[in-house]
Amino acid sequence: MVLFSHGAYGVRFQSVFYTVPLASHGYIVVSMDHTGNVLYDMFGPAGFSEDGLVHSALNRPLDSVATLDEILARNETPGALLEGMIRPDAIGLSGHSFGGYTSFHMGFSDPRIKAIVPQAPATGMLPIMGFNFADFQIPVMVQADALDGTLPPELEMRPAYEGVPPPKFWFYLKTGGHFTYSNICQLDLLHIAEDLGIEGADNALDDGCAEFNIPVEEAHPIINQFAIGFFNYYLRGSTGSLQYFDAAAAELYSNALEYEYEM
Repeated sequence: MVLFSHGAYGVRFQSVFYTVPLASHGYIVVSMDHTGNVLYDMFGPAGFSEDGLVHSALNRPLDSVATLDEILARNETPGALLEGMIRPDAIGLSGHSFGGYTSFHMGFSDPRIKAIVPQAPATGMLPIMGFNFADFQIPVMVQADALDGTLPPELEMRPAYEGVPPPKFWFYLKTGGHFTYSNICQLDLLHIAEDLGIEGADNALDDGCAEFNIPVEEAHPIINQFAIGFFNYYLRGSTGSLQYFDAAAAELYSNALEYEYEM
């Protein structure tokens, strides 16, 4: 099973390029909305709110725990849709941006999580909350991007990678942007934003969807290959899956990808 956590003011189906292929590989994929920090909240009276981000930082791990509890209860309930379909000892978590923060937080705080793939994660608040990266105990693949205009990778992503012990993997798209790790580039975002009266959508399009960014049609299959291979290896014990995210695999995409790891 893999939980997925969306970004700040995102939505649970923001990354179907990734969650649907995960499911096609046999995972139960559970993607939750983080109430109060969802796309729809941008349309309400409060709109974007710094206080809302703070509250969400506190609530997101609670959302994840509650969701995990509920799904595992269904796994044990006779006649439930998911009865007997989940291995409780093989649960991963992935998320984009603020969801990357959720991934790290749960990796620290919930022993049921056995591996994480944070994508363009926000991690700067974790040390402030008392977490020490050196104490992280599960495998992690940090998926980042060199042209991130929302979260500076040298501040939010690289220190986390360098701070955690092995096994750890650094996946770095040379011309990726923050929203490369989502389906936003395939939407007519400017039309939607204009129709709903949302300002600032052009900034998102310049952070992953611009001409200078790797096309998502090229980026998404690489992201999926490495993330799913990683989960297969660490959650399923599929040793044959290592070939999909080792150095030789990265060399095939060396024009687009910088890659390093310690196992």
